[in-house]
Amino acid sequence: MAWLSIPKVDNRVHLKANIHNDSDYTLLVGTASIYVDGSYIMKSDLPAVSPKERFECSLGLDPSIRVTYHALSKKAATSGFYQKSTIYVYTQRVTIQNTKTSAIPFLKIIDQIPVPEHSEIKVKIVSPALKDPSADVLDNAPRASNKQGFHTSLSEVIAATAGLNVEVANGIIAVWDGADEPDADLRVLGKNGKMNWLCEVAAKEKLNLILQWEVSVPQNMDVIGL
Repeated sequence: MAWLSIPKVDNRVHLKANIHNDSDYTLLVGTASIYVDGSYIMKSDLPAVSPKERFECSLGLDPSIRVTYHALSKKAATSGFYQKSTIYVYTQRVTIQNTKTSAIPFLKIIDQIPVPEHSEIKVKIVSPALKDPSADVLDNAPRASNKQGFHTSLSEVIAATAGLNVEVANGIIAVWDGADEPDADLRVLGKNGKMNWLCEVAAKEKLNLILQWEVSVPQNMDVIGL
């Protein structure tokens, strides 16, 4: 199973499972009642699944994992001697609390930094220190071993994104969104500003994640929304 949240949009945590039809019979299209730990969760529409095939199934929301998307912090400074620029430093903090008595083996948090539409406006991610992949990294980067791109452990993703991930702390890595997908075009990683925190969360543990970026704007340019 894997947990997913996009707290910039919705701080609730979604639970998904990758299920293997290990029978010799095709599972027909229909509605299934979903139970987790013996408790009824929801009804879910299932696709037709051939024998030995895998499929992804939503298990609804998991309220025992609490994600807090804190208010955005901003600081401004001036740099440059001849061509002065105003640099805005933004800090976005995310707190994750696992209230379960069991560990969460794989939680994905999706966030995003802005993408400039003007050539003179520069945006640089500061923390975590993700970089645009170099040609050497692209040539040697492994593809995700799971053909469906569904991962259920952090170690699996670390292996699948070697050379593309940044270790933030023990049990936490950061990657550009899509780096763990088997059919992703690695040349466009980070171009949409989306990044992922991939975490293991121990029982009763609280994690603090910090996304920080700089926006550099020529001092004589008026920009709305900064």
